Amino acid sequence: MMRSLTSLVLFCLAALAFTPHAGAASLKSFDWRLGQAYQTFQVQLDAPCSPRLKNEASARHYFYLDYFGLDGPQDDAEWDVKGSGVYHVRRVYYAKQRVLRLVFYTRGDVHVALGGTQTSQLVQVAPINYRAVGQGRPGAVKKRIVIDPGHGGDHMGAETSRKIGGRTYYEEEITIKIAFQLAALINRTTNMEAVLTRTDNSYVSLPRRVEIAEQAQGDLFVSIHLNATDSRRKTARGFEIYYLSDGTKAINKHLLELENEIDMDSRASSREDIREILKSLAGDKLAERQAQSSQLAQVIGEEFQNYGISRDEYRGVKSMPFRVLIQYSMPAVLAECFFLDNPYEASQLVQPQIQQQIAVLLFNGINRYVALSDPRFMPQLADRSIGKDAASSGRP
Repeated sequence: MMRSLTSLVLFCLAALAFTPHAGAASLKSFDWRLGQAYQTFQVQLDAPCSPRLKNEASARHYFYLDYFGLDGPQDDAEWDVKGSGVYHVRRVYYAKQRVLRLVFYTRGDVHVALGGTQTSQLVQVAPINYRAVGQGRPGAVKKRIVIDPGHGGDHMGAETSRKIGGRTYYEEEITIKIAFQLAALINRTTNMEAVLTRTDNSYVSLPRRVEIAEQAQGDLFVSIHLNATDSRRKTARGFEIYYLSDGTKAINKHLLELENEIDMDSRASSREDIREILKSLAGDKLAERQAQSSQLAQVIGEEFQNYGISRDEYRGVKSMPFRVLIQYSMPAVLAECFFLDNPYEASQLVQPQIQQQIAVLLFNGINRYVALSDPRFMPQLADRSIGKDAASSGRP
């Protein structure tokens, strides 16, 4: 009897070892359809599972989705796809890691948007066709881009933690150089023009910057900043970009105080002030602006994730209650272009070719976003290789 019971237990354990994990998802179907502006791929699962997206379309002409904890299908498959964006899809299953990967091969740069539910997901792919800077569609309506160089005349922003070449560098002097480079790129095009919130090192209050943008009737707003931390260890690195929130979620208090200039500007808003301002806006309009700003941040972020210095430590898209982002009539983002108090990134940021490369990546991100939001817009692309050798030199 004991031997029979032992055999039964061993049999059950062996069976469990080859039984799919309870509650784990598996792929039910994969299909696609073609639209005039984009391709839509549908991934259906038999249990909830959210993918992780890695977009390498700009650099390597593919992107992929990883589904973790799936039980199959365990065989590989491939499909040819008609369309100007994705032309081929490959399905690969990594049994040991229980990861299903869908690889989408593209003909060039594309924007990828995920939607649907956790069991029926939609992957929308929009191809982006570029022309060289200076070319464009004659007679097209110009887009007005408001560029906001962070801080100015106050030394309230970030600064180098160590002297470089015998001197301290401040955020305000580097952001305006990047802004001038970006404005020059924009003004060379035939379908965009730049408006600057400051053109020298004088102080401009945050409410005044918002007012300048609104009076200019801009189509989008990009505030350029350099990051810093209150930690004694100046090891934080990477690019991150923000759009407006009401501050109800966890926030970086040091960064909020730095960018809202709490000590300098008596009119700078606290989180409570910003919440009251946001409540006064129409709910639908606010939601639309936040969605547009989030997409703008995502597209610009992709440029830095693929081409920026410290791209291996890209920090992503985030939301914060920054006063300068309260734009009533246009999408707005605040780009923290690496850490000025990090000795390595500071040594890069003071170099003119790196400042130019940052301007190029911002410019390309702006082009990509406007092309996605307005089909009449003919996007233009600057050479991403500017500053590439210095940017890829690695840590000293």
